[in-house]
Amino acid sequence: MRQEKAVKKDKTILVTGAAGMIGSYVVQGLLDKGYSVIGLDRKEQQMEANQDFYEHLVIDLSDISAVEAVFKSHIITHVIHLAALAHTAGEVDLSWEKYYQVNVVNSRSVFKPAAERNIPILFSSTADVYGIVDGVATAETVLHPVGSYGKSKAAAERELKKICQEASDSPYTIFRFAPVYTQAVKRDIHKRYYLKYPNLAYIVGRGTEYEVLDVRSAVEAVLTWVEKQQTGIWNIRHDKLLNTAECIETERAEGRAKTVLRLPRWLAQIGFHLVRLLLGKDNPKVYLLNKVVNPIRTDRTKLYSIL
Repeated sequence: MRQEKAVKKDKTILVTGAAGMIGSYVVQGLLDKGYSVIGLDRKEQQMEANQDFYEHLVIDLSDISAVEAVFKSHIITHVIHLAALAHTAGEVDLSWEKYYQVNVVNSRSVFKPAAERNIPILFSSTADVYGIVDGVATAETVLHPVGSYGKSKAAAERELKKICQEASDSPYTIFRFAPVYTQAVKRDIHKRYYLKYPNLAYIVGRGTEYEVLDVRSAVEAVLTWVEKQQTGIWNIRHDKLLNTAECIETERAEGRAKTVLRLPRWLAQIGFHLVRLLLGKDNPKVYLLNKVVNPIRTDRTKLYSIL
């Protein structure tokens, strides 16, 4: 039975990656607000509510003609592009070619028809585009991504800017998300304090603080964008930092993290600088170590309005 909600019939939102971890929450949030939603994904998606206002299309974004056909056959007012290849568990092919195809080429097939129709685009990027930053990262910070994921997302950002500029400055917004987690899926969080989940944890010094983002707040940011259509580049993360010492304490209380390796911060810093000297700052292993000893900090004076 359809829920009785006011329907904003003047707004129909196209969401790519609609069956993904973030996408499924975004779709449900949009439907709960009464929007009509068109979801694109390679997988099927079943929504629990507002099904009268949701259309799910199984499409591979590499099929340019199929994507174009969606824009031709629907009146779309907003595009939210979430589909991407991240560090997906179980993925067989994590080559640069695969990252480039999914995160850049496939993104282009969405950006181009949207920009040609002057449809506002929200692109889900990542804080990984910054790479190793000395000081605070802002929207104006020169990007120096390390690793295929960050590099492909930075390349997609450039494609979006170029395409929108060529289409008479069609509007776009870029959200650079901190690591997103749900209560059921905490892979990105666990990497900050587990060597092997659920028994072997580690802590540097008295603990490290990380910028993260609960999926519910990610959805709120997206909903705010639909309402206000603020353009530009925004860092999206909680103001409150995740503290690894507190996380490990909670894990141990619940019967996990049975063994905790403790590393003095000074020793971790020395190890990082030695590895960086040997491998160079553009090495992915150096980037991962940098996250342990020098986690990214983004500009706190320009938070997206709802966060």
